[in-house]
Amino acid sequence: MDLLSETAPCGPSSLFAEAEPKSVTTPSYPLQYPINMRCKWVVYRNSTESRSLSMVQITIKDLGINCSGDYVEVQKMRYGINQRRYYGSDFKGPVRLCGNVPVHDIFAVNSMSIYFHSDSINNSGRGFFFTYQEASCNRTYTESTAVLTNLAYPGRFNAVKDCAKNITIAQGKTISLYFSRLELYDPTQGCVNSYMKVYDGTNTSAPLLGTFCGFNEPDPVYSSGNSLHVVTRMHHSSGSYYFIYVTADKDQGCGGNVYAEEGHIYSPRYPQAYTSTDECVWHISVPGYHTIKVEFEGFAFNSSSGCESNFVELYDGTVGNVEERVVRYCGTDTPGTHLSTTNKMIIKMQTDSNNSGVGFKLRFTSNSYMPESSMRLIQKDTLSVSDYQYDTAYIYLN
Repeated sequence: MDLLSETAPCGPSSLFAEAEPKSVTTPSYPLQYPINMRCKWVVYRNSTESRSLSMVQITIKDLGINCSGDYVEVQKMRYGINQRRYYGSDFKGPVRLCGNVPVHDIFAVNSMSIYFHSDSINNSGRGFFFTYQEASCNRTYTESTAVLTNLAYPGRFNAVKDCAKNITIAQGKTISLYFSRLELYDPTQGCVNSYMKVYDGTNTSAPLLGTFCGFNEPDPVYSSGNSLHVVTRMHHSSGSYYFIYVTADKDQGCGGNVYAEEGHIYSPRYPQAYTSTDECVWHISVPGYHTIKVEFEGFAFNSSSGCESNFVELYDGTVGNVEERVVRYCGTDTPGTHLSTTNKMIIKMQTDSNNSGVGFKLRFTSNSYMPESSMRLIQKDTLSVSDYQYDTAYIYLN
């Protein structure tokens, strides 16, 4: 009997991260990917690396996957029982991606798995292309929006002490930083040994916009131009932070596109009144197959009778027309929780010179997969985390 060997269509399944990035694509990329595909890759940190907390990262360079039955799931793997016990409910299941998503990074402490699934229906999806490598916290961001975290997030025990990040976007636009977590313990109580410093430019010679430490979320930080420089120092390499940046092409902090699993959004100059006659629009997207939960943590507008001026509207969709409008809020009562029906929604704020309210602060999070009733029967084969024999853990899109 003759045995024939054939190259696996998905390529090697075990990948080892090194300093230089390597790439992986779905079969046939960038042409249409085959039906009935099941590909799984596991990215490991370099086993010869002496640092016990070395990190790995993958960068999603391109993703075009039909959301009606195909997807890619990314899941962190086991990285220490003590941290799992410490963070408890901070850990969740894998993130499922589909559609077209911006370029972004995903970090893990030890390793992560990538699982690709296509169903039996032909489509025009091109699949995806990602790179993997050892993670570095020193880098430059040029996308219109991104998430920035410490490498071990949501953990505190990082492989390095000092990090520097540059954000440089297109000319004529400004940058808004919205913080969701800051945990930088400084024993001096003076932001000397642990801190985050934000500079209004490309390096530490630029004007200093703020120095932060402790355990309170800073208010938003806005650039005057198209660059920010963020420097962090962590005492004993211990600390945690999470913030998103958004690009605004109007007034500072006025609107932008957001792509993240979770985060905060603030009205311009919050908690001070925004008295410009303006309309600010934020487009929020979370990974495909997930929906959005919006909760207001602060809200106050000096609105006219009938809610005709100084208000916030929520739209369930991407266009922002009357058909997609869900609700309009004004006045000083805190709005209720809103749940979207898809992975996209719009927040629209309109103000005039008479507004004396502080505006709004809201938190958005991505819910679990869309209800099975909204999917085709053919793809009701959702994998559970136990199928992978991994621990559940957040991943964060940077």
